[in-house]
Amino acid sequence: MSLGNIYLTTDNCVRVRALKDQVLETYINDATITATLYDSSGNEVSGAIDISIPYVTGTDGDYAGEIPNTVTLTEDAYYTLKIVVSGSGYKTTHKIKLRAMYKGQ
Repeated sequence: MSLGNIYLTTDNCVRVRALKDQVLETYINDATITATLYDSSGNEVSGAIDISIPYVTGTDGDYAGEIPNTVTLTEDAYYTLKIVVSGSGYKTTHKIKLRAMYKGQ
């Protein structure tokens, strides 16, 4: 699990870049991707549940969505972002540990 930042009172972009089929090594442009943010106790964070991460038209496997700035976060608290990628014949889950802070810290 990697460590990143999530910014308070800011729209946070969630990106999946260059999604590829691991066997065929071709880009996947038709996946369904969702993201959910969890607090340090494992509870879903209101406003950040099953966020859609749609395909960016015209790219090679790039997807982007947003955790809205209205999501209530606690400064210096740790969160986990769970990203679920699924499609015809495949499914994968990623977890990213995040620390909440203001931009510029």
